[in-house]
Amino acid sequence: MKRTFRFLLALLPLLSFSFFSISAYSQVIVPIVGPGGGNLGGVGAGGGVGPIGPVIGPIVPGFPRVEFYQASPQIIEKQQPVRLSWRVQNAVRVDIYDGFRDTTISDLGTENFIEVWPNRSANYVLYAYGAEGQVSTATMTVYFSPLQIEYFTASTYIASPGQAIRLNWSSRSAARVDIFDSTLNTNYANLNMPSGSIEVYPFQTTTYTITVYNQLGESRILQLTVVVR
Repeated sequence: MKRTFRFLLALLPLLSFSFFSISAYSQVIVPIVGPGGGNLGGVGAGGGVGPIGPVIGPIVPGFPRVEFYQASPQIIEKQQPVRLSWRVQNAVRVDIYDGFRDTTISDLGTENFIEVWPNRSANYVLYAYGAEGQVSTATMTVYFSPLQIEYFTASTYIASPGQAIRLNWSSRSAARVDIFDSTLNTNYANLNMPSGSIEVYPFQTTTYTITVYNQLGESRILQLTVVVR
């Protein structure tokens, strides 16, 4: 009898450990739902649903944390698919607010992707919800920016030394314009005019290079040469 009692006492810590381990790792199924309304996977261009399946993860106490959230590509020049991908920790549910369609895509997985099709700049706000109601957010902006140099011209392309030459340009979606003078090795920087003009006075044949930049630093380049005789 004493041996049996001692044996049961020895088992108690193991039984307690098993009970609390099971409690701490109770599973929750978080269905992946897209704009098409179905479960089981990522969302395609037509709102259909792919075969990724439900995400199964532990209910973890603590504040939800967004490990990464990205858009690819982040700058578009026409309506095209953009993949939003993310991974979050300590979350049981993820929603994304689609600023282009002004709708919320609900009950996404904690590590997944969807495709969206904006035709203008839009914010996509990710909401990660914890098991106890906490929420973390992250915002990704997709820029619609058909960056383009429409023209870059000179008032004349053959000039006398020191003659005033007007350089004219026009661009689309440019946040900044630089013009580089190859003879003076000078950069007329941060002109901040999508369209405009400046005067230059070359004393020898000079190549001028215009570079336009959008909000994320992408650029377009065009050159012209003024021959001095």
